[in-house]
Amino acid sequence: MIHRTLPLVFVLGLVPACADDDPTPQENPGDNAAELLACSSGDLQVSGPLAGAGFDPNTGLTGERQETYVVSTTQLVVPPEAMSEFGGLVADIFTDISTREGLVAYGFASDEGCNHQRTLTVWTSEEAMFGFMVGEAHTRAMNATLGVSDAGRVTHWSATADEVEALTWDQAVARMAEVENSSVYDR
Repeated sequence: MIHRTLPLVFVLGLVPACADDDPTPQENPGDNAAELLACSSGDLQVSGPLAGAGFDPNTGLTGERQETYVVSTTQLVVPPEAMSEFGGLVADIFTDISTREGLVAYGFASDEGCNHQRTLTVWTSEEAMFGFMVGEAHTRAMNATLGVSDAGRVTHWSATADEVEALTWDQAVARMAEVENSSVYDR
């Protein structure tokens, strides 16, 4: 089952309703959001194989296999002038996610020709995934989303153990192609 949208509070925002440190949004991409997200230079750079406490890149799932897992993928369009700030946010998330209970595997990829930054994660449950999403590092990053990106989207779905072991970035990109720009960019 594909979950095309998450509750708005979890998507790409958690933007505070009233705060002195609200991020300054990038110029509104307006009607270009779909075009920005659909861009493909054909040069997706994967940071490495999926890895994590529950996944060995050479042998697949480790430990007791579950009937189903939750797979999540995100895509942000980060303009070059925001990459430094974005990199700082990602470093904090990497530190947090690598020890997060319920995380099976994670990976990062980018398409510099399109300014895309992508994530792919596998979780033991939706509860574990949402626990990470509302954690301190991810919340800080979500609060900065509008200041460091021009468009973005996220989706998650259930997958069997065999599907997780066969998971590819091409599959994540194809799933994401079915999802519209997050409504947090409607401004």
